[in-house]
Amino acid sequence: MHRIKFLLSTFCVAAILAGCVGGETYRVAITVLPYLKAGNGRIFAYRNHTILSTTVRRVLFLDGKPVGDVLNGKSIYVDAKAGKHVVTYNGGRNKLNINVVAGKKLYLRFDIVRDEVAVGNTTVTETRGKTAKREIEQTDLIETMVRHPDEL
Repeated sequence: MHRIKFLLSTFCVAAILAGCVGGETYRVAITVLPYLKAGNGRIFAYRNHTILSTTVRRVLFLDGKPVGDVLNGKSIYVDAKAGKHVVTYNGGRNKLNINVVAGKKLYLRFDIVRDEVAVGNTTVTETRGKTAKREIEQTDLIETMVRHPDEL
């Protein structure tokens, strides 16, 4: 009985803490973002909301540099020069080559998965069209920053 109470209280605390990083809904926030500079494209990174990974934080690494936290049910963006870039994840073990097009948006979905290496690894996929729009509209756009750089 004590174990059930402990698990339930742990779950409740995690759910509350997951909501601590607010943000504005993507649909609202997208209307007030700054214009892109000439020669740049915009990369959006997001995670769909799932109760099973509320406390798991992932960081978007672009060309080897940490850009910002990709949290459960949240999205971030970064403007990048047009051309080829590399997104690394799982401690640098995996990478995704992307091509940023000037004046265009690119969407990256982060998922927490169970794979042959560990439970809780990440997959990053480029999403497009209606799928990207439908999924990212369910997120809150938050400030692009690494909240705990000492943990990298």
